[in-house]
Amino acid sequence: MDWQSDKRDPATLWFSLSSRAAEHEQGKEWHIAALLWKEAAQYAKAHLNIEWANLRGDFCTLRANRLPKYNE
Repeated sequence: MDWQSDKRDPATLWFSLSSRAAEHEQGKEWHIAALLWKEAAQYAKAHLNIEWANLRGDFCTLRANRLPKYNE
């Protein structure tokens, strides 16, 4: 498998997206983390990974909704 096709491999995409989501969580960028987790869930093959990514996405969405609104 060459590096180009490896970039589109679902396992590689899952790992990349979940890693980026975790980094955004650490930076308290909840909106971005939620989107990345939800996208990662689409590329996961194992049921446990799909469930984990969806739960993390929901958690980050809840955290994002708790942030003060800037336009109020």
